[in-house]
Amino acid sequence: MFYHLLKNAKAYYFTQIFGVYRVHEGGVNSMKQGKTNITAAYNCYKELYEFNKDEFTRAMNLSHTLGLFNYNLYHRYDGNTIKKNLILFYFGILLIRKLSEIRLLVYAFIPKAIRGKVKRKQL
Repeated sequence: MFYHLLKNAKAYYFTQIFGVYRVHEGGVNSMKQGKTNITAAYNCYKELYEFNKDEFTRAMNLSHTLGLFNYNLYHRYDGNTIKKNLILFYFGILLIRKLSEIRLLVYAFIPKAIRGKVKRKQL
């Protein structure tokens, strides 16, 4: 909602902190992990991209599409099917516009725990 409002109307960015976010059991997303947050982010950026078709939402949609694909490769749950994963992979490929984004496609096949080690070795 905020993205749509800021994209289509005048807005002002405040540098002051007017609120804080605390992690606790009563928070909306504080205790939710894994599939819930990854799926929510994927759905959000997919919808934003379908509506806006701009570069920012395309890049975020690509990142979260491949993030969900990666999560699905290494986690089992009801509804996690090969067909769904092939569709995610296909749409990830369709979203690639830059040669450098192919790296994201390759990283989608590497478990997150190992991916962190791979990135550190490259530095």
